[in-house]
Amino acid sequence: MRTRNLLPLLLISICLFISTIYAVEDATPDKIKVEGDTITFDLFPEGQEYGDILKMPQEWIDRARGIVVNFIEANDVSELVVDYGIVGSFVYGCARSSDDPDPSDIDFIIYFNVDDIYDLPHETRVKLFQGRTYLDTVFQEELDTDLHIDLLLDSKTKLTYNDPNLFFYSLKDRKIYGRDQGEPFLGRLIWFEGKWYRVDRAAYDKLCAEHPQSKDKIHMQLGDNNKIQFIEPESGEILLESE
Repeated sequence: MRTRNLLPLLLISICLFISTIYAVEDATPDKIKVEGDTITFDLFPEGQEYGDILKMPQEWIDRARGIVVNFIEANDVSELVVDYGIVGSFVYGCARSSDDPDPSDIDFIIYFNVDDIYDLPHETRVKLFQGRTYLDTVFQEELDTDLHIDLLLDSKTKLTYNDPNLFFYSLKDRKIYGRDQGEPFLGRLIWFEGKWYRVDRAAYDKLCAEHPQSKDKIHMQLGDNNKIQFIEPESGEILLESE
């Protein structure tokens, strides 16, 4: 009788042992690696001092596009969106890496079919502004970067395709607007009276080196040629012009 009473318990123990073996086997490292993603993107490859959207791997572009599209669809605003993409230093071709004392942000942007972003319904606007705050980690993990990520929301009136002062890379069209498809611009961006102007980096660094005490006092003005001019305050000499 005692042997018969122990038999069910023995069978249960054997079943539990077998199930434990299969549970462990399902979580083997190889299977976990298959499900995970270990792809690394080199945004600042050797020999390239600055980051440029035109040098990004295609899969990086695809992933970035996917994150923005998912955000748009999750907030049910697809019909309100005109375009979406990237602006800032990565589009100008002079983004600075995280090793730089002043690293660049990666600026994503969504343009909406309104004259002013505050023309969006209040609830929609609140949902969008709150939702974007949670995307920074997603962007950094999926795009393999420790650079800060910004997701900007703006109106169609700020969207320009042919303004040489406002470059734009459309993730929607996978196309850059406002600059050539050639080599990255190895320069510096100077903000003056509401616009960015491109200045040759080597020439600007030389200017700062030759005028270390007065570089902050050098006068800036917009010349008749619509270029920013750096003027020596005493002589009035034009020391440098933007491109």
